[in-house]
Amino acid sequence: MHSTLPFLLLIAAAPLTRASDATEVRHRPLADAPAFVEQLDRWMTDTLTTLEVVPGIAVTVVVDDEVALARAWGTSDLRTGAPATEDTQFYIASATKSFTALAASVLDARGVLDLDSSFAEHLHGVELERSLRPGDVKLRDFLSHTSGIANDPIGYRVAYSGVHDPETLWALLEDCTPASGAPLGTFRYTNVGYNILGMIIDRETGVTWQEHLRELLFEPLGMERTTAYASLGREKGWTVAAPHHGVHADGVRRLYLEKQDNTMQSAGGMMTTARDVARWLELQLNEGVVDGHQVVDAALVRATHEAAAQTGPPSGMPLGQTAYGLGWSVGSHRGREARFHGGGFAGFRSLISFMPEDGVAVAVMVNESSVGGELLRATLEMSYDWWLGEEVRMSAATAALLESREKFTTRIAADVAARAEREWQLSLPRAAYTGTFTSDWYGDVVITELDGELHFQNGNLHCVATPYTRPETMRVEPIPGRGMVVRFHSDEGSVDELEMDGDWFERAD
Repeated sequence: MHSTLPFLLLIAAAPLTRASDATEVRHRPLADAPAFVEQLDRWMTDTLTTLEVVPGIAVTVVVDDEVALARAWGTSDLRTGAPATEDTQFYIASATKSFTALAASVLDARGVLDLDSSFAEHLHGVELERSLRPGDVKLRDFLSHTSGIANDPIGYRVAYSGVHDPETLWALLEDCTPASGAPLGTFRYTNVGYNILGMIIDRETGVTWQEHLRELLFEPLGMERTTAYASLGREKGWTVAAPHHGVHADGVRRLYLEKQDNTMQSAGGMMTTARDVARWLELQLNEGVVDGHQVVDAALVRATHEAAAQTGPPSGMPLGQTAYGLGWSVGSHRGREARFHGGGFAGFRSLISFMPEDGVAVAVMVNESSVGGELLRATLEMSYDWWLGEEVRMSAATAALLESREKFTTRIAADVAARAEREWQLSLPRAAYTGTFTSDWYGDVVITELDGELHFQNGNLHCVATPYTRPETMRVEPIPGRGMVVRFHSDEGSVDELEMDGDWFERAD
C-alpha cells in the first residue's frame, strides 16, 4: 500500500475485475478519488462548523488495495486545542473485537489455543453451576456471543472501574450466571465472552492478549500508532483524542473518564488512527494480503467473516446487522453485503466496515458520543453511496444532524431541569453516609463529604452525588451519561449498607 500526504490519496486505474473471484467490481474508479475527497472535505468542514458540538472525526476509505482517504477534521482535545490528524489516536471501544477474534484464530491455527476446546478444560479448579454447561461451551462460542454465559462484575471491573488483578478476575468466574433469555447457542451481544477468552489467553500462554495483538497483528501490518495500552500514546507524545459530550447545558464538555491501562480490555481496548486502520481494512478486503504480502492466512481471515450466529431481523444500526461472525457483524447497505463492527464509550463512537464483494471499506471514528454517533452514521452511508455510484444527499444529511442535535439538546435540558427540582431525601447528617462500602463483585465504593457535598468513588470512577426522589437515596453518574441510584440502609442511625442498581455493598470501616 502506497500513500501520499496529507490525504494519503493514491490515484490509479481501477481494475474491472477482482483477482480473487473474477466477479465484477461495483465501485467507482479510484481515479475519481480526488472528487470524493473534495466533496467530503467541504461537507465535513461545513458540518462541524454548523453543528458546533462534535470536536473531531477521522475517516478512512480503502478501495481494493489502495487508500482513497485517511484524514481527520476538527480538534482532538478541546482542552489543548490540538488538531485531529490522520495520526491522531482514537479509542475504538468494541471495534477491538475483530482484532481479538483474528488474533485468537491465529493462535488456534498455531496450536497455541484450541478454540474448539470446552470452557471446562480451562477452568483450573473454578466450579460453575451445572446449568451453564461448561463442558459444552466452546471457546469459539465466546467469540460469537453464543456461550449463554453472563458475568457483569468482570465486565464492569475491566471496562469501567479498573479495580482488578488476574487473581480477582479468575475468582469472579465462579459468579458466572446464565444469560437471561439466551441459552448456549443463542446470540446475545456482550463483552464477557471476549473478556473471559482474554483471561484464558493471558493465563495459559503466559503472554497478555495485548502483546499477542501487537506481535500477531499490529507489527506485521505496520500499524505504527495502534496499541492496546492507553498509556503508550501519551508516553510517546502522540496526539490522543480526548472524550467529549457535545450536547451539555454548559456547551461541549470534555469528559473526565478517560481510558487507562486497567480499563483497556480484550472486548474493547484499542487505540488506532485513520492512517493505521487503512492497513486493517486492506487486510480484510484482500483476505490477509497487505502491500502484496500474505500477512495472515486467507482462510483464517475468511473464517472470521462467516456468519456463526443469526441475530434476528436487521437492526437499526448502520449496515443493519442480521448475523455475527467472529468479531464481525454481518449486514448490508442497499442490498450489498457488508461486514462491520461498531464501538461506543463515553465520549467516543467508532465503526469499522467493509463490503467484501464490492471492494470498498470505510472506517469512521469520533470523539463525541451524542450527535457524534449520528455524524458517524451519515459519513459512513454517504461514503459508501458515493463509491457505489448511488445518490449522495449531503444537504439532507446535514438537516438530519441538526434535527438530531436539537432533540438531544431538548431532552438533556429537560433532564437537567428535572434533576434541579429535586430535594435531598437523606434523613441523617451527611457524615453518617460517608465511609467505605465493599462488594465481592464490584470492589470498594468510597463516599466522602467535602463542603457539604457527597463524593462517590469506585476505582477510576468518581462523581459528585445529587438528590434522588426516594427516601435515603442519591443519584450518581460516575459513567458519563449513565445515572445510577444509591440507596442507603441504616440501623439505629448507623448506615451499614448501600444498594446500587440492585447490588449490595457492606460497610467496611
